[in-house]
Amino acid sequence: MILQLYKDFEKADWSKDSWFADTLFVILPDGNTLRGKEAALAEFRKEREGLNSAEFTFDAIIPLKSVDRNENWVALWGSLKGSPKDSGE
Repeated sequence: MILQLYKDFEKADWSKDSWFADTLFVILPDGNTLRGKEAALAEFRKEREGLNSAEFTFDAIIPLKSVDRNENWVALWGSLKGSPKDSGE
């Protein structure tokens, strides 16, 4: 499910936004954090709109279980290769 959302980002397909939890917490590459589905989706859309193309590669995908909260989490490490719209590509 998580990997499908990344593939959808690459294609700029937002049809599965219902897959995101309302309590979504995101740590961005610059260290900033986002809380909540709406804030995260707005940032993801803004980022993708600035790119002609996007391709993710992953170095690690780790499913986690928070036993104190009984929640499932996913930790991802990887990178995004993309060409900005203003680059002419």
